[in-house]
Amino acid sequence: MIKKIILLVAIFGPFGLYFLYSWLLKLEKKKIPIVKLSIASII
Repeated sequence: MIKKIILLVAIFGPFGLYFLYSWLLKLEKKKIPIVKLSIASII
C-alpha cells in the first residue's frame, strides 16, 4: 500500500507541482486587477 502511494507521488508529483505553479502564476496575474477593483469598490 505504501509502495503504491510512493509510486503515485513519484508519477503525479511533478504534474501536481507544475499545476500548482501555473495556478499560482495565474493568480499573480489576476491579483493586480482584483486589487485595483477592491480598492475602487472601497473608494
